[in-house]
Amino acid sequence: MHLLDIFIILCTVSMVGTEFTVSVILNPALDRLDQPTWLKTMPVLAQAFGRAMPFWYGLGLLLIGAETYRHWGTGTQEWLGIAVLLWAASIVYSVTMLVPINKRIADMSAGSASATNEDHERWDALHRWRVVLLLAAIAFLLTGIA
Repeated sequence: MHLLDIFIILCTVSMVGTEFTVSVILNPALDRLDQPTWLKTMPVLAQAFGRAMPFWYGLGLLLIGAETYRHWGTGTQEWLGIAVLLWAASIVYSVTMLVPINKRIADMSAGSASATNEDHERWDALHRWRVVLLLAAIAFLLTGIA
């Protein structure tokens, strides 16, 4: 196994694991918080994820693209090409559907609690589809690397 393979797997799988954890563990736990605590916690998390995730997504796309290029002509480039397309689709989906909601949550105040609860529920539902896209991308990536 090539060192690049290991780095790509660590980068992308850990990011997808983080997104999966947000959907399955973090958000359900946050939903059990009382309203004042929830209102203090959500903007902090939205800002932190909003700062970190664009770089992580971009790095993943760059690495999967490099891996696709490295495997070009080996018979596995189709699997990796699909992984690149799915990863890119998840980025476009995130920017168009999730980022605007995340920005509203990051900027929320106590006076906008009902709107932000609705925003968070919408974000969470949309986020599950992003996780599905990312899991599919990982499946194609790992198949292409194998």
